[in-house]
Amino acid sequence: MKNNISDYSKKIKEVVSKLTLEEKATLLVGADTMETATIKRLGIKPVQFCDGPHGVRVGGQRIGAVSFPSLSTLGATWNEEMGYKMGTALANECMRFGKDMLLGPGLNMKRIDLCGRNFEYISEDPIHTGVLGSAYINGLQDNGIGACPKHYAVNNQETDRLHISSEVDERTMREIYLKAFQYVVKHSSPASIMCAVNKVNSVLCSENKKLYDILKDEWGYEGFVMSDWGCCKDAVKSVKAGLDLAMPENPDFVPRLLEGVANGEVTEKQIDDAVERFLTFVLNVQKKEPTLTSEDCHNICREINEEAIVLLKNENDLLPITKEKYKRIAVVGEFAEKPVISGFGSACVYPDEDKIESPLKYIKDYCGDDIEVVYVPLYSTDEYPKKSQLNAMEAMETFESVDLVVMFVGREKSIETEASDRVTSHLNPLFEFLIKRIYPRNQNIVLVAQSGGAFMHLSWDHKIKSIVQMWLGGEAAGSAIANVLFGKVNPSGKLSETFPLKTRTDIDYPGDGYKVCYDEKWRIGYRYYDLHPDEIWFPFGYGLSYTKFEYSNLSIKNTENGFSVECTVKNIGDTAGKEAVQVYFSDRVATVSRPTKELVAFKKTKLLEPQEETTVIFDISNDDLAYFNTALNKWITEPGTYDILVGSSSRDIHLKGEYVYDTECEYTLSYNAEQMMG
Repeated sequence: MKNNISDYSKKIKEVVSKLTLEEKATLLVGADTMETATIKRLGIKPVQFCDGPHGVRVGGQRIGAVSFPSLSTLGATWNEEMGYKMGTALANECMRFGKDMLLGPGLNMKRIDLCGRNFEYISEDPIHTGVLGSAYINGLQDNGIGACPKHYAVNNQETDRLHISSEVDERTMREIYLKAFQYVVKHSSPASIMCAVNKVNSVLCSENKKLYDILKDEWGYEGFVMSDWGCCKDAVKSVKAGLDLAMPENPDFVPRLLEGVANGEVTEKQIDDAVERFLTFVLNVQKKEPTLTSEDCHNICREINEEAIVLLKNENDLLPITKEKYKRIAVVGEFAEKPVISGFGSACVYPDEDKIESPLKYIKDYCGDDIEVVYVPLYSTDEYPKKSQLNAMEAMETFESVDLVVMFVGREKSIETEASDRVTSHLNPLFEFLIKRIYPRNQNIVLVAQSGGAFMHLSWDHKIKSIVQMWLGGEAAGSAIANVLFGKVNPSGKLSETFPLKTRTDIDYPGDGYKVCYDEKWRIGYRYYDLHPDEIWFPFGYGLSYTKFEYSNLSIKNTENGFSVECTVKNIGDTAGKEAVQVYFSDRVATVSRPTKELVAFKKTKLLEPQEETTVIFDISNDDLAYFNTALNKWITEPGTYDILVGSSSRDIHLKGEYVYDTECEYTLSYNAEQMMG
């Protein structure tokens, strides 16, 4: 469902011409919590929206909907195909429940690790977010379901989100916080975009004409903009600024808009534009029957998880688990039996209980009669355990008698959620207490972490030989983590956010209750940590494998509008695997402050058999190297030499070349003054 307003403009204008002013106003506000208005005499039917980005959600009800992996999990796949598959499966779920538009994906940047909603966001990088977000949107819309990426814009915390003002300079806003939205507008034409609840530079996003001028006039966006729920405070100011639909129902909206027309605050032409944009979607809605079953969708969830699980550490090849290495293993923690599959809020989906896979079950299945499994629950997933220390002491003999301890840990269910931020990114200190007591009895410890985003460096890191980041994987996470632990699947996930040694204190967060200042400018994520590598635990783009890859044969060639990057990736290990190849660029002599390097493209290879190699090709535009010049109010790619860096993470660069952009600049770069005499 790719919007093209010109295809429907004549029909839409005819419909709008037949509407009364009151009917037009009625169409611009919700009729119910998740439904739009009906104009029966003109055949305008209501459309049904649904939360959320991780599956069809109807309040807190169990309706048999599939619970998908979190968007942070999708981000760790580094694979566009997974984004498209997730969108396709979600579209089928929407069809199954009679929904016309899905409220997602979330495209906000991970500015700080404490944001409670980071599990809903893809990445700390706008290009990475834009590429995977576009694939997800195309999967939805190619199957007839509208997408509504959110939250536009500069919404990076939950604390005070209903009234906080994000104070940000224009260059930072354009390069970091708007860029993913710009990317998806160009590459996937989403049917709608949801504005955020916060203010940007003291103006509510629902009334922020600057944001809508960028979106509609500069980027040429043809869809409609809807409000986040309840954030439209004044119908006249919002419609005048460029908001097209206020959600949910609001009895004050229509009278206020009619009053605004009567006293000249807003014109009927401005209302018509909003109605036309909205009807572009409404009149294009076609009810379809799903072609995928819920079981098909469940299997897609498993595949996404398998591509996303990140092997952070694996000393002495502790993993994968095989019968040749181990005869008796201990599985520790209720997280293994009852995994945390999602964060909370509008993105939380409640699947049927029997669809939620238990990692413990699959571990036992794989071990069979060859490996004995001892399950030690020790601690709960629901709340801070109070009796676990006593239980741990009773279990110590068990740990002395096994070959391997697989410890499942994570955040308690209520920690990652909409409407509040985390107090800390550290895991429960109980886990450290237990590890300190297990380690003297057994040094073979595998830690499996369930979280929606980065957790803090562990002071007991040196006591753990293997760490696996499982993420929040929805209903099909159990089989996926077992497949990775036992080597049925070779892990190929990479971090889409930096795992730090400590939470940043140089950043203004959460603000003073009225405003939060983005004084760090572009210095978030790996852009900051490249300047402070001593603060990194695991870097952006990082992830190990059960095999090894070799990079070679870098070739950079000029093309009509930019250049191509080619390299060879070879599997030099003994196990088939995939590699996420990342291309960064660095502006050697920029006239403005720029990051040490910036991600410009990435691809995940096909599954490479041992000793198999493949050529990976990237087409990069000169525009991809641009920065936003505030004096000229436009994107500028300065002439000069750019370093092109190809690697397996932001800190592990394997190949380096250069690209020379030889063109005239719009402003003077050279020193032209005459010699001074006297």
